[in-house]
Amino acid sequence: MEEQYSKVPELKDPTKWIELEVKKEVIYVESGTLFLPIGEKRYFRQIKEGKLDSGIAMSISFFKKDDIMISWSYTSQNKNCEIGYMALKIKSGKWAVTNPLINGVTIEEDKNIFHIHKYRDEVWLMLKVRKGWLIRKIKKDSRV
Repeated sequence: MEEQYSKVPELKDPTKWIELEVKKEVIYVESGTLFLPIGEKRYFRQIKEGKLDSGIAMSISFFKKDDIMISWSYTSQNKNCEIGYMALKIKSGKWAVTNPLINGVTIEEDKNIFHIHKYRDEVWLMLKVRKGWLIRKIKKDSRV
């Protein structure tokens, strides 16, 4: 059962997921008196047999690069709870996935499983995945 929900969704497949343009959000960082855009959050709904389904997802990207983090959830088959996961892309391009989130709450003892530190030219992401903490630094490409 968990296998069905724990697979990282293919958000770029329009037959399986639709991006909700109205929910797109820009991520800003404060730099002195300016607020600079450094990334964006995009929201998706699952498509099944041509209709909206119960799956929802959010992806995060920084510095106009590919999605670096995805969180998603589904209503369980018996409709008693929502089962969700978060995933952070590792440098090899694979995804490291968390243990399940039940109704948005982690099963980990330490409930604080995600940290983000935003700076003007880099972002640090820390996520508690199944085999320990994963830390990623995303740096803005230098201007040429």
